[in-house]
Amino acid sequence: FLYTEDVDFCASLRARGRRILFTPAAEVVHLRGRSRASAPAESAAAYRRSQLAFYEKHHPGWVWLLKRYLGLRGG
Repeated sequence: FLYTEDVDFCASLRARGRRILFTPAAEVVHLRGRSRASAPAESAAAYRRSQLAFYEKHHPGWVWLLKRYLGLRGG
């Protein structure tokens, strides 16, 4: 998962009344910034789009604040 896809997945399940389970034995190695290094501007734009999509779907009342925080224009 690149940006908020995993969070969106869990929020969607929870909204349907499902439980989110995890195992502390699982391990993920995060190579910080490796996928962004080749195209930082495009990655930053994709991150902003991902954040907005998540908030528009799950927390629409907070979209205005997120847009302000991200320095975006528009209603």
